[in-house]
Order: sequence, then C-alpha cells, then structure tokens
Amino acid sequence: MRIHFHNSALLFLAILIYSCTPKPLDIELEAPKERLVIASQMLPRGGMVVSLTKSFSSLKKTKAGDGNYSEEFIRQIAVKNAVVTITYNNVTENLTPNDTIPGLYQNLSVQHLRYQT
Repeated sequence: MRIHFHNSALLFLAILIYSCTPKPLDIELEAPKERLVIASQMLPRGGMVVSLTKSFSSLKKTKAGDGNYSEEFIRQIAVKNAVVTITYNNVTENLTPNDTIPGLYQNLSVQHLRYQT
C-alpha cells in the first residue's frame, strides 16, 4: 500500500509540473537598428585601446559550441578600416588597427591624464 501511495504521489507531481509548464509563444520582433559600439581602455603603463563594433540582436545565434563568440561572428560585427583619433589637452593622437584582432585600434604612446579641477 505504501509503495502504491508513493507511485501515485510521484505521478501526481509529474502531471502537476507538466501542466504548469507554459506553452511557447511565437512572437515577431523587429530587427534592431544597427549602431556603432565604441569601447575604450587606458592601459596601466600608458597607451589606449579602442574597440569598434556594430550592435547586434541578442536573439541572434552568436556563440560557437564552446560558449565563446565565433570568429566569423566577430569578423561580421568588427568595424575595419576606420580612422580613429583621440584628442586630449589640445593633442590629437591617431590609433592604428591591431593586425590580429579585427575592430581593435591602439596607440601605446597616449599618456595617462590626471583629473584637473
């Protein structure tokens, strides 16, 4: 009798869980407008790195099987052949494209700036 009760309870729980699972909804979303994404980083010993990419939909499959972004996807969103400059204290510096990472621009001679009040 006790085994029959446990089996009945498990069956009841399985039916309850299955019945509470919502059915997927099919929805149509407009593709987002593509925009320029700029990220920058000052390096600890001087220099600056700027990444230029295009925005992308979070609903698009972008990752390789190992969970990282695929090289093909990175090539699609990277902005290549851009002219990247920064201006600080009336000085303008050009950043050059990185040879191995598409969309990455760098200048190792940019000096750290101190905040002035």
